[in-house]
Amino acid sequence: MRARLIFMAGLLLAAGTAKAQTMPDALPKSFAPSYSCTHEFHIDSKSESGDGSAEKPWPSLQAANDSGVLHGGDCITLSDGDYPLATGVNLDHGGSANAPDGYVVYRAATRHGARLIATAKAQPMISLSAAYLVLDGLEVDGNHATAGAEGIATSGDAGHHHLIVENCKVHDLGGGGIQLNDSEYFWIVGNETYANASTNTWQESGISVYQMQQAAPFTATPADDIPFHLVIADNISHDNFERYPCPKAGCHSDGNGIILDKTTNPDRPGGVRYPGRSLIIGNVVYANGGGGIQVYLSEHVIVANNTSFNNRLDTDNPGTWRGELSSADSDDVLWIDNIAVARPGKGILSHNTAILAASSGPATASGSARWIGNLTSGGIDAQPVNGQVRSDLNSTGDPQFVDAAGGDFCLKSSSPAIGMGQPLPFAVSKSPNSIGAY
Repeated sequence: MRARLIFMAGLLLAAGTAKAQTMPDALPKSFAPSYSCTHEFHIDSKSESGDGSAEKPWPSLQAANDSGVLHGGDCITLSDGDYPLATGVNLDHGGSANAPDGYVVYRAATRHGARLIATAKAQPMISLSAAYLVLDGLEVDGNHATAGAEGIATSGDAGHHHLIVENCKVHDLGGGGIQLNDSEYFWIVGNETYANASTNTWQESGISVYQMQQAAPFTATPADDIPFHLVIADNISHDNFERYPCPKAGCHSDGNGIILDKTTNPDRPGGVRYPGRSLIIGNVVYANGGGGIQVYLSEHVIVANNTSFNNRLDTDNPGTWRGELSSADSDDVLWIDNIAVARPGKGILSHNTAILAASSGPATASGSARWIGNLTSGGIDAQPVNGQVRSDLNSTGDPQFVDAAGGDFCLKSSSPAIGMGQPLPFAVSKSPNSIGAY
């Protein structure tokens, strides 16, 4: 699902609203910044102590972080094996710049070969408490919600910026899978998150970004001159589900595949709205208790080339806003070239729809949400204040997945989604001008 660069001369201004985002001319071939290793260190769970060398590896991530020797350009490779965690890891020594040799990188020797597994209530399992950090290819296992909080998280400090979480598998957490808050320059790319948010009552999801704000002052490089300061791309997020018991019926609210939450910062003292732009592209979300992709109380977002299938399955969530793709109380959001398939059921599940475009009142009206080139099945719930989801700009029908029940959301050769995509300056579809993630 890597980016295929497409030149577009002009702007997409369809759907009739005055305030519209301009499209960047191109994006990098990889959605996340690349890194290089000027020094290599090693971690092996079988080691009792060491200096990070190949002959004497550190025994844990925490030992590497606490060594005091790490700088930008250092790559720490974890040998295959299990890394039991009775307490959370706190990574508070990062790199120095958004440059290939500016990050401190923790990476698995083979993708998902290094498994961090909770043995007690690690809260969260990995805390990113510095800037310029990369996690690449790790497996983070909450061990059937033994870890009651998040798998990978940062929050509370605008100084925790330039964070890359890529190619990781994060699962079975009581709390959220990947939760990045309170700053910017975040890249969440190529991960799989599943079976998270089961026991924690903090309204968590598979992938969540909450209350973004501008980063604390840093020395910019040319690589920081980019159109999006949040990219959520090429992830698969499924079966994230709030399962804790309700003292009374209807206490659940989240368990989303992906949520961009409150960039307008209504809960932050001073309430400064985050001015940056976000991109959610190329993701597959299915079988979650909450929404597939939800943009809530947020602004300046492009949601493109995603596939959302049969979410909103939690019957203990009493809400009637139940879109696969949900633009709720949000502004300046472009939804383009997505596939959304809802499966309405009985009771509260009868409200499940492919698209939700809604606001709770005039003060939060989503006046410039635009829907272009999307293929939907299962209905649309669009309040007039949010702009019409026009039938001449969107389509309904069966996208003809290869095997949705088996988790294969590639398109059959007869799919109507092939060839109906809009001309974008970026695309992730495997088929030219197709829509959805594949």
